[in-house]
Amino acid sequence: MKNPLVWATLALVSLPACSSLATNFDYDTTYDFVGLRKYSWVDKQDNSISTKRVRDAVDAELHQRGYEQVTANPDFQVAAYVSSKDRLSVVDWGYSPSPTGYWSHGHDIEVRQYVEGTLVLDIIDPRQNSLVWRASASKAVDRTWTPEERDAEVREAVGVLLAEFPPKKSR
Repeated sequence: MKNPLVWATLALVSLPACSSLATNFDYDTTYDFVGLRKYSWVDKQDNSISTKRVRDAVDAELHQRGYEQVTANPDFQVAAYVSSKDRLSVVDWGYSPSPTGYWSHGHDIEVRQYVEGTLVLDIIDPRQNSLVWRASASKAVDRTWTPEERDAEVREAVGVLLAEFPPKKSR
């Protein structure tokens, strides 16, 4: 191999680009999040295993942070949505490595199909019936994950998302 640094760099770059958690957060900057302690779930939720997994992770995370789940008069409501979508990743490397270790002029195009899972968490003010906080996380998922691995992935995503709740107002 003529240039091992080039091959090492290629190996790192060609690792799945979507394996990390991509997150997004938004909130109503006029809403006062101080004093929120009690929550309940929005009733209109599906009863899938994925949603149950998310609800369990959210309940555990909120409980650990001192929030109490109630059935009446919550300070805020939580809604969770999960989805998956088939995606394609296309990378045109521009040049191809030749068997001699040098770059040739042919194009090396890499196409990879994967499934992207998305989790959305909403915080709703029940008195105004308005969305006040939203977070989402997306990641390439592996359909061969065991239920335990799926639990761990969901717990990680929920922990990352709820680390931003309540929001820290910018100064």
